[in-house]
Amino acid sequence: MEFDEIGGGYAEDSGGLLKNRPLVLAVSGIIALLFIAALVVLLIQTGPKKAKGPKAAPFTADSPIMVPDAPNVEKDYYQYRTTPERWSREDLEKWFTYPDDKIMKQLEKVNDSLAEEITGVAP
Repeated sequence: MEFDEIGGGYAEDSGGLLKNRPLVLAVSGIIALLFIAALVVLLIQTGPKKAKGPKAAPFTADSPIMVPDAPNVEKDYYQYRTTPERWSREDLEKWFTYPDDKIMKQLEKVNDSLAEEITGVAP
């Protein structure tokens, strides 16, 4: 060991330190590798999650209709991808409900109040 005049202490040869203590070098290397491995694991765990869900298929109007298989789904409701220009007699009887007098009176009352509101403000 030599006295270091600039630093005021003894300077050791760094190469000699590693040669004399191989166990210190090995332990330091293992600790460094474990630190890097822990850092990589931490980055992987905290990274953004990839969405794992069903992939959306491109829509085409000619593709067959996919009706969900559930007990509460009406099978006849999903008949067409495009609606026909006119309803058939069977569709009319099955799906159309004729309004009763009570509903028609309510509609008339709402329409009258809208007309009064529009025309009541006009001079």
